[in-house]
Amino acid sequence: MDRVSADAVFGLAEASLLIGVSPFTLRAWIAKGSGPPHLRIGRQIKFRHADVQAWLATRATSAMGGGA
Repeated sequence: MDRVSADAVFGLAEASLLIGVSPFTLRAWIAKGSGPPHLRIGRQIKFRHADVQAWLATRATSAMGGGA
């Protein structure tokens, strides 16, 4: 993927591709309050690239597992 500015803004379809889920799933996560931070502009839902990347980073897990 080409480099994208951290302050770039995406629509629901583009953000769902970036995350790797369907737009329906992303919309359901937003409704539950568990999706990435988003902006509402009228009826449109928009996502900042930096917010989506940060949200994804918080969901990263270690391949080693490693509980205590």
